Amino acid sequence: MEASQQLKNRAYYQDLVARRFAVAEGRVPTQHEDQIRSLAEQLGSGELAVVILTLDSGGTAVIDDPEARSAAKQLGVRITGTLGLLAIAIEQEWISEADALAAIDRMRTRGFRIPTVKQGLSFAQYLKAIGG
Repeated sequence: MEASQQLKNRAYYQDLVARRFAVAEGRVPTQHEDQIRSLAEQLGSGELAVVILTLDSGGTAVIDDPEARSAAKQLGVRITGTLGLLAIAIEQEWISEADALAAIDRMRTRGFRIPTVKQGLSFAQYLKAIGG
């Protein structure tokens, strides 16, 4: 029963992704093949896919995992993380600082490993306080 439910879930999410997102296949640039091969032993498939797609596209990788961030930097990949996305959203006025700080609190309660937002800090002060 559980296996059939997993197959249904996989089909659902594959369909969802196909309907809502442009799916791209990345090609590992030949000069990075050996590095990617060794990274495959260190990183999860998701982080590895992000690094490969970013190498191929020249974009910016959104990675929070410290090991994956380090590996991406060694390959010359531009990176940002969840907090970087929130900073962009504030800068573009898509959300307020208060909404971003509230989002951080919600992420923390759902298991995202990040320091607590101290009362009265602005988003910029929070980033500085955590070394961001």
